[in-house]
Amino acid sequence: MEKKIRLGFIGCGWIVENAHIPAFSKLDTVEILSVFDVDIERAKRISEIFHIKNYCDNIEQFFDSGIHAVVIATPNYTHAEYSLRALRHGLHVLCEKPVALSTSEIKEIIDTAKAKGVVYMPGFVNRFRYDIMKLRDIVLSGELGEIKSIEAGWLRRNGVPRPGTWFTSREYSGGGVLVDLGSHVIDICMMLFGSQKPQELTLITSMLDNRTVLNSAQWFTGNYTDQYQVNVEDTAYAEVKYDDGKSINLKLSWTAPIDGDATYFNIIGTKSGVKLKTLFGFSNDKLWQKDLLIKLYNGNEVFDSSTNSTRNAFDSMAVYFSRVIGGQVADYLKPEDAYNTVSLIEQLYINENIDKQKIRSVSLEEFIRE
Repeated sequence: MEKKIRLGFIGCGWIVENAHIPAFSKLDTVEILSVFDVDIERAKRISEIFHIKNYCDNIEQFFDSGIHAVVIATPNYTHAEYSLRALRHGLHVLCEKPVALSTSEIKEIIDTAKAKGVVYMPGFVNRFRYDIMKLRDIVLSGELGEIKSIEAGWLRRNGVPRPGTWFTSREYSGGGVLVDLGSHVIDICMMLFGSQKPQELTLITSMLDNRTVLNSAQWFTGNYTDQYQVNVEDTAYAEVKYDDGKSINLKLSWTAPIDGDATYFNIIGTKSGVKLKTLFGFSNDKLWQKDLLIKLYNGNEVFDSSTNSTRNAFDSMAVYFSRVIGGQVADYLKPEDAYNTVSLIEQLYINENIDKQKIRSVSLEEFIRE
């Protein structure tokens, strides 16, 4: 391969403009050569903003534009299709979550990448946050002993993504908050816990209602048209139990009755425990003003918000993707991690019980208190 990786983007929406392109633009090893979008005016706009040579709305023209790799950031239901088409063209792929809507899709993607000898990477950007890497280091050090349980959550009080668009239509998104926020949280839990076969799964959800517009994510604005039926869950509480007594407890919501947005992980081991209080994503409506790691016996660590941020995580993910393309072993984030997350979400939906009253009866105080 030539010295520089020639990169293209499939999809020219918010996350590409505000996160992916700024991250890859910082790399001397990468040349952003082409962008594709079904809306040619959107592709043209992005090409002009970032001075990108090629823009098009024909996917075959895009694939033949001289690129080595692609970043896929399109509506969820197109992720598998675009991934497979890019891989079959011999292109390396970084795909936004959810990487696929079923285990059969993600299995075909992984098998195709192996057959073509190219890199496939799920866009689990929160693995590259400094606080999450620190949390992983603590778990791997053995300081906590054997991990027995993880309580984790990502709660927003006004975080419905563009209600009435494909984001809130199950046919096109694959699900609601369990897919949107849960993909990230579940990936971190499985990174810390390891992949195991669940013995028992419980999923309780409540569906979006007339509060949808009032609870829309103000940081995720743009010109869009309400055109799809709203039929996904806004809140999901899940429990995963394993045959060795281990468990994962998840709390996820776009419309939580809290005073700000929060992400947390509470990990209990046979020797000790640790809790991380932080916030994933781009919301500035933070419940906790400091990102804090609390050790059960060994004190606390406060993270610098200027370095412990989602934007920095995108920068680090871009570096990792480019290095793996260059030959570095993919030992931190692998295709199989995508399969494990998609599989668990698929199994949870099979066990879904829609029960708004039960959701409302659960107190969040123990998870969000200072």
